[in-house]
Amino acid sequence: MLTYGKRWTESDYVFITDRGANPVSVKSVCEPIERIIKKSRIKRITPHGLRHTHATILISKGVPLPTVADRLGNTPEMILRIYGHTLKKLEVESVKIFNDALNF
Repeated sequence: MLTYGKRWTESDYVFITDRGANPVSVKSVCEPIERIIKKSRIKRITPHGLRHTHATILISKGVPLPTVADRLGNTPEMILRIYGHTLKKLEVESVKIFNDALNF
């Protein structure tokens, strides 16, 4: 967006063209993903599913919630609400790591 002299707003699209930052069609986003899925025989995922995967990976790698929220255009509270289960898993793992470090 900045390349085209535009600032990001809440109503902007995630996928834009290289011709003036106009939104791309749903078809132009989904068709390449479908081709990759068919060619690689991986599990089907939607662009929205990729968004969730992106967030989950960032959270699991310890990226701060405000950073994840900013990348997704959400608030940290919304990230907690949506991805709280991921954080609970990390809490359980952190206890195990701490116990292992103390040789319990």
